[in-house]
Amino acid sequence: MRRNVLAIVIAVLILAGAITYLYRGVIEEFFIPKPRVNVIGIIRIYGYIVSEQDLELYLASIDYARANESIVSIVLRIDSPGGYATMVEDIYYSLKELSKEKPVVAVVEGMAASGGYYVALAADRIIAVPTSFIGSIGVIGYLPPIVIPSEGIIETGPYKHAGFSLKKFPFLIRRALDNFVQAILENRADKLKASIDDLIQGEVYLGRDALDMGLIDDIGSLEKGIELAAELAEVEVYVVEDITERVREHLDITPYGWSLWQNNTLLSFSILRKVNHKPLEPLYLFPIYLNDSSTLELSPLLQGSPYYPIYPIAPPAKGKVNVKGAVLIDSSHRNMYEPALLSTFLGKLVEHGMKVYIVTADMNLTRLILDRPRALIVINPGIDYSPREVKAIINYVKAGGILILVYDPAFTYVKPMNQLAQWFGMYFTNSYLYNLRLHYGVYKYIYVDNFKEHILTKGLRRLLMLTATCIYTNGTLLALTDEDTISSFTEKQGVYGVIAINGSVLAIGDLAFLLDPFIVLEDNEAFASNVVEWILSTANYTKP
Repeated sequence: MRRNVLAIVIAVLILAGAITYLYRGVIEEFFIPKPRVNVIGIIRIYGYIVSEQDLELYLASIDYARANESIVSIVLRIDSPGGYATMVEDIYYSLKELSKEKPVVAVVEGMAASGGYYVALAADRIIAVPTSFIGSIGVIGYLPPIVIPSEGIIETGPYKHAGFSLKKFPFLIRRALDNFVQAILENRADKLKASIDDLIQGEVYLGRDALDMGLIDDIGSLEKGIELAAELAEVEVYVVEDITERVREHLDITPYGWSLWQNNTLLSFSILRKVNHKPLEPLYLFPIYLNDSSTLELSPLLQGSPYYPIYPIAPPAKGKVNVKGAVLIDSSHRNMYEPALLSTFLGKLVEHGMKVYIVTADMNLTRLILDRPRALIVINPGIDYSPREVKAIINYVKAGGILILVYDPAFTYVKPMNQLAQWFGMYFTNSYLYNLRLHYGVYKYIYVDNFKEHILTKGLRRLLMLTATCIYTNGTLLALTDEDTISSFTEKQGVYGVIAINGSVLAIGDLAFLLDPFIVLEDNEAFASNVVEWILSTANYTKP
């Protein structure tokens, strides 16, 4: 009996203990608040920033980080060459607002170039692995299109189609650069050990060099960045969450910039036009990832409807042409130029009684120059001249014919031009000239104000040349740059000749400054008038 009572008592005690334990668990679960889990949030800035999906993902991730109270600090994992200026700036300013509430640490794992670095500037601290790429501080912009008038479309203003003035566009690009510089000064002025003038040259630095220059704060990996983020948030216990991946899955989007980057795709004007409805917008972008960065001058903008294409050049009417006393412009060697943009210069030739003929591939240049033309103009040839053609041109010049050689490094390679020019004591370099101290909006639009006395330089005070090259000659250099000018290939600073003459052969190291609308800047048009006057006064052709 006693044993039964004891067993019952023990069973009751066990049951009471179990009930008490379960009750405490319910109380703790529903009535006693649990401690908050501290979260270090990861926002991954990856690849190109060029599409609306890219921007949506990053802004949504930033909003999530601000709204979630469990997230105590943020680490930006950056591997990006940048992208569209407005998108980069939108991300930057959103991160700046976030940093007012929670610490932000940037970790550069691959590169923070151009717009990628602009975004990193929003962080309280920037860490980078030793061989990451930092810098490329600067802006790239496609020139606005040149619009040919149409009777089928009526617009209310001259810039309604293109949106911008070609002449003013360099200053718009400069304004974007000023924004970039301002962000650097606001966030790192007291840490910089390099001058802004040096930084805006667009150079890219390895992580350790960037540290020495004050562009970043420390060398380290993601782990170090997370530890620093926890330290700034003053937490010791935390978990790490990939915010970007969570938001991406929630929004069910694949950012186009990510896909392009993962597939090692270089950007081009056509791709940018496809992914964004504002293809003319300036870019904070490392230009090595821009497929047509070497031909940004005019060609990408002017190809395809509704804009007039630069290439190919329409041939003139068929049939025998009387070129005696006329000016021939060679277009039979894939020459890179557009007569429509030479309207002012060609108009001056016709205004002074000369006829102008374009020599196309189906015409015989060798035969035509035997017919005593007043001058032959060769602009940016794309293929070599045959030995027969070279000999004919040499004989033409020896007989008193005028030869004008125009080469622009932004349009084509120099080899075909030099293959002809060297016979007349001229040599063009393939490099371009720039001036970081004195320029028209952007560094490679240089002023030239050092002239030798000649009919070609009469009345000139200053020329504005756009992406000019330098010329070597055993003749006379007529126009020279100032001593602050730098050659892009040699990176050597000095005085360079950009216009040269040797007898009746004239060499000009830029084409764009003679094109509409740039011909009206500074004394460019006066130089064009001098060239016309020189042709009239010099031509003394005698058939050999």
